[in-house]
Amino acid sequence: HIGLSLGLPDIETGCLFTDLIKGVALLVRAFFTLLPCIESR
Repeated sequence: HIGLSLGLPDIETGCLFTDLIKGVALLVRAFFTLLPCIESR
């Protein structure tokens, strides 16, 4: 299991993979949040 839904540090492999997915998700969310502001200019 990769403990993705719990958000807890995984003892098995995939801990770095989970952090990577969270980081990419934050970047994508921030990008789509700022996108309307960029297009309005």
